[in-house]
Amino acid sequence: MSEVKIKNRIPYIDALKGFAIILVVLGHVCNGYVFSMVNNRAIWISRNIYNVIYTFHMPLFMVISGYVFVKAYVDDSLKLNWRKMLRHIANLLVVYIIFSLLHGTIKLFYNDIVTVTISPKDLLMIWKHTIAPYWYLYILIAFYLVFGLLNHFRINPLVYTLIFIPINILSVKLTYVDDFELYRISYYGVFFSIGTLISYFGDGRKLKSVDKRSIIINILSVIALICGIMLIYCSWSDAEYIYQMPYRNALIAVLLIPSCFTVFRIIGFNYKKSLLRYLGKHSLEIYVLHIMFTAMIRYILMTAKVESVLICLIFGTLVGIVFPLVTVKLMEVLWVKKWIFTPFSAVATKENNDKGIN
Repeated sequence: MSEVKIKNRIPYIDALKGFAIILVVLGHVCNGYVFSMVNNRAIWISRNIYNVIYTFHMPLFMVISGYVFVKAYVDDSLKLNWRKMLRHIANLLVVYIIFSLLHGTIKLFYNDIVTVTISPKDLLMIWKHTIAPYWYLYILIAFYLVFGLLNHFRINPLVYTLIFIPINILSVKLTYVDDFELYRISYYGVFFSIGTLISYFGDGRKLKSVDKRSIIINILSVIALICGIMLIYCSWSDAEYIYQMPYRNALIAVLLIPSCFTVFRIIGFNYKKSLLRYLGKHSLEIYVLHIMFTAMIRYILMTAKVESVLICLIFGTLVGIVFPLVTVKLMEVLWVKKWIFTPFSAVATKENNDKGIN
């Protein structure tokens, strides 16, 4: 989701990000209808779709983020580019502050129709408590710093991945700790580290069916996919959200995510025009903007008494994707996009241009 500049973009990773951001938008649309209590059928359908998505979509984004972290900031000699990484962290911090305050202010004025209310104090405490859904940016900044230090001290990726496994298991003890996103940092750390493992030790090439190694990986991925789907089915419960079952949730994610990587790597997405690749390149913008538009369209459809839950979910998801993209295009026309999403990179580029550096 984080907009990181990689020297040579990997098409299937962009497409995978596009797939994941669609799940993010659809998941939030479903969540909105569940809490809005529109009708029993809408709640049932929304919750079931929500449960499937929330088993693995954010762990998938964390694995992708860990993968991109290595590709963007670690060179062939395993040396971390601290200057480039810290500049990106500064950009993420600006985006986090701007959209947390913007979204929080909007919710403050419309507390009577939003699913989660906030107070003016919440706006002042974003350094400690995140305003949904911007927790991802908050912990991503933390992960960049932590994994940057791990790389600096030459800690083996396999070693710190093994360390994050028990931390993930113990994270359930922090479920009700609301300070500094300690629960999410503990839970998602293992997935970010898995992403770095894939990036360090994976070749990043499109798999070929004639390769014996590829055939084995494909077979194992299919088996993992089947096991993950079966576990989702066995964990199904109309009485609770599946994300409230962290151990099974983590296991399902571990089973499904390799399958996602394998399928997208096989397809390759090397053709120029790809909707998923386009969405992946703009996943950060869609992420920070979509929640405002999905809430707006949900209110409009509910006011208009549109009863078809499928129409509401499909239309809500389309609006949550298309409207942010249109907004970003407008920002580009007004020359403000780079100053909102990458202000420090824009300053660095301007300084280089002033110095005659290309």
